Amino acid sequence: MSDEVQFVNGLIIKAPVKKDGSPLPDWIKAKGSIKIAELIGWLNEQEGEWVNFDVKESKKGKWYVAVDNWTPTKDEEYAKGTAQAREVMNAQGDVAIAPDFDDGDIPF
Repeated sequence: MSDEVQFVNGLIIKAPVKKDGSPLPDWIKAKGSIKIAELIGWLNEQEGEWVNFDVKESKKGKWYVAVDNWTPTKDEEYAKGTAQAREVMNAQGDVAIAPDFDDGDIPF
């Protein structure tokens, strides 16, 4: 994974303040604008079904949108899959697994 920031072209996020700098109501968390042609063009260049992004704040206080390129490691994928399998089995009543059961307890 690269440390280089990849911006979402055509998607602009701003702090939730009025033009005069006064705050907006608490239920407004951010302001945003979409430059339609630019965003569609950028999205058409992306691979996959989803683009994840983070709303960040620069050191100078300006908000921006950056692509979240995080991908799980094999260990994280395994742990997630194991936890999901346990939840499904417990929900279906197929197997009662103690919450403190550890795969390391298996002797083989």
